[in-house]
Amino acid sequence: MSSEKFGVKVYSYDWHLNQGLSPDQAAERLKNQGIDFAVVQNRYVPMASSAVESGLSDRQQAKLEALDDRDFAEALQEVGLEYWAACNVFFAPDQLERHPECRPVDQFGLTARKIDWYVGICPSCESYWKKRKAQVVEAVKELQPYGVFLGFIRFPGFWELWLPHTKRDDWPEFCFCSRCRARFAEEMGIDDLPEEGADPQAWIRSQVYEKFVEWKTDLITERVGEISESVQEVKPGTEIMVNTLPFIEDDFSGAGREVFGQDKRKLSSVTDVFELMTYHQMLGRKLHWIGNTIRRLRKITNRPVSSTVQVKPYYTEGMHAGRGREAQLSPKEFERAISIARNAGAERISFFTWADLLETEAKEEVLENLL
Repeated sequence: MSSEKFGVKVYSYDWHLNQGLSPDQAAERLKNQGIDFAVVQNRYVPMASSAVESGLSDRQQAKLEALDDRDFAEALQEVGLEYWAACNVFFAPDQLERHPECRPVDQFGLTARKIDWYVGICPSCESYWKKRKAQVVEAVKELQPYGVFLGFIRFPGFWELWLPHTKRDDWPEFCFCSRCRARFAEEMGIDDLPEEGADPQAWIRSQVYEKFVEWKTDLITERVGEISESVQEVKPGTEIMVNTLPFIEDDFSGAGREVFGQDKRKLSSVTDVFELMTYHQMLGRKLHWIGNTIRRLRKITNRPVSSTVQVKPYYTEGMHAGRGREAQLSPKEFERAISIARNAGAERISFFTWADLLETEAKEEVLENLL
């Protein structure tokens, strides 16, 4: 019998709206698929771009409003599955309308704009942060989850665009807003930081960049720690899973730590599980990359690793077309991805997403044979 735990990301309500499953039926379906845990969106911490908030008929909208997230959480728990409340931390485009002061600024002094579906939120923005943290605490209070999954817990960046043929300098780096600069200078003891007119972004990058990176990684680690402490007060023993970019150590010249602010060693002190987004097709990688990435992360952290593999291909159309991504992801390739993650020592393996899995009978059969 396998020692790994298997999970799914439930990032839509398709199981209820399109598949017609009740919470109890959905829980039984997951159990029969061999699933041990589910990372589930909830309306206490609204998930942007969930594909269910728009385009619904009046009937579907009424059906969705009648669904209580607590019923699904309880149904999963009753059949022995772990319910993880999904909380996207620094991604909430609608909130930028309410908190324009939270819009990030890049190394050239340019304010972030939406690319495709993505625009991030500056992690130093306290007006947003206090509300988001309160939402996470409310979700734990109401849902009583096994754990909290922290998505987008990093400095901004559309990391899925970072394909092998691109370079780190091709992409913006955040955040150099006036608030971040002032907080960095105060907390790191930088007395001679130039003012706005003297290109402070360039000065930071050329004169005190390593200190700036230390500050960024400290801030992200601090944010995770704050959430952990807050949810422990509500439900002691609640575990924290951190959504981790698959950029390990020197990948893209250290971008995982320096650009996105995720220092895996620091995060180990406040994290119970590292969820590693091993989305090989999205990033234009070969299958063996999954195993290499898992093994490299395991070497630098003392925490369990949860490897998430894709069920179907993404980013093949529109602005993403013609960039070298494979347009197909066969059941055999899906099966191999799971096997590679297992052989690399991942303690957990999850699937992105459950809705995709429910739409593909051949890949459900893969799970039946493997699990």
